[in-house]
Amino acid sequence: MEDGHVRIIRPKSAFLGWGLREIWDYRELFFFFVWKELKIRYRQAAFGVGWAVIQPLVTTVIFTVIFGRMAGIPSEGVPYQVFVYPTLMLWTYFSNAITISSMSLVQNSNLLSKVYFPRLLLPLSGCLVGLVDYLIASIILIAMMIYYHVTLTFSIFLTVVPLAMTVLLAAGLGSWLSALYVRYRDVQYAIPFFTQLMLFVSPIIYPLSIVTGTSKDILATVNPLSGIMTTQRTLVLGNASIDWYLLGISTLATLVVFILGISYFKHHERRMADVI
Repeated sequence: MEDGHVRIIRPKSAFLGWGLREIWDYRELFFFFVWKELKIRYRQAAFGVGWAVIQPLVTTVIFTVIFGRMAGIPSEGVPYQVFVYPTLMLWTYFSNAITISSMSLVQNSNLLSKVYFPRLLLPLSGCLVGLVDYLIASIILIAMMIYYHVTLTFSIFLTVVPLAMTVLLAAGLGSWLSALYVRYRDVQYAIPFFTQLMLFVSPIIYPLSIVTGTSKDILATVNPLSGIMTTQRTLVLGNASIDWYLLGISTLATLVVFILGISYFKHHERRMADVI
């Protein structure tokens, strides 16, 4: 510059250094990123939003044939299709959110190197895209329960709680993985393996009641989706009481993952434009 001074733009100090006020100031850009991801997701897709129905339904049929009929896994007194579907909805959302969030920085590398905005907007916006699919899947769930004569109870409206917890968990993991992906391209190969592993250690195809003793506590701590999915299934079916102890462990683990993931992202945010 002519006067010999250089202007350095730094985020304002805030709680935990997250810059929440700055994120709120850029809320219009945040929703633009969400809309852009939605258009990219369904652009030139033959079935469009139909994939939000096809993916969980086909998976449910496969799980029902293999695990419900052939393996004879118990389904707590309800048709196996209805037993699997509520947790499969959460899983589908979670896996898609992790994938979109983790790739968000690299896919928008041209923006990172040219203009300033809170980088956290990108992975967080990726966590909202899948909510459209979840809403469509919820309509299918209600139709499925009516078809199989499973009683609909008021508690089904409380499923927003496990959904919100899943969003927090996906935001924490997605932010952490997106920051890692900027430095290490191996992340793109690790994510499919990670999500596939999480599929089988989450109580989707089996009830968590078959896991006993301290193994259940360890599973809920290592995999917060365990308590979240069990609560989701309980609220939907309304045939059991909520395991508050298990839900408490998963809630604490989710908050820890969220805080650590966002903190790691903010710590490495300054160098992202140079590394990417």
